[in-house]
Amino acid sequence: MHLNSKWPFILMLLTGSMAAHAGTVVYDFTGVVTNVANASGISVGERVTGTFSFIYNGKDHKIGSLGYEGAPWVIGSSGIPYNPVFASKIKIGGALVYESSTSAPNSDPDDASSVTGTLGTFTAAEATPAFDMYSYFTIESGDGTPPFTGEGVPTAPLSTSDKAAGGLLEGAASITFKIRTLTLATVPSVSNELEAAE
Repeated sequence: MHLNSKWPFILMLLTGSMAAHAGTVVYDFTGVVTNVANASGISVGERVTGTFSFIYNGKDHKIGSLGYEGAPWVIGSSGIPYNPVFASKIKIGGALVYESSTSAPNSDPDDASSVTGTLGTFTAAEATPAFDMYSYFTIESGDGTPPFTGEGVPTAPLSTSDKAAGGLLEGAASITFKIRTLTLATVPSVSNELEAAE
């Protein structure tokens, strides 16, 4: 095989793992409300469910090396056009109370989202100031093991020693919650999606 005919194959091998993780990775979570301010109808102790999405194909900056455990790293996106790297959907007591968009309107240069990791912590946050909406998610490792993979997404399921929390701000309302479970969401197969559409 001539070297020129090998390049497409070599390129495929080198980019294979990146391509596998270039799309959206979604996690389901469950938890319990731990603090409420200026949010009527929501009480401490209520059940929280939802999803956290990580969309790294829209990033406009990356600092540090994801696979290196000793140094902090950041993946982020901001400005116009806004292509968030983190988005959340949060339900409390079964009712949807917060949903960030994976394609927010291109209206505010201050829109931003980022995902960061250090040796013992993983944090994701997003903010759309024009809509006065913010959400975050964090994991603190209980045993010193990095709570993230080499692709920069959370390790799931959570370790029994990990502490995980999330929260949202919408206008004057503020809600924080403890995360009890975190699991990789089941991705429907193409055949299931076709059946659902019929």
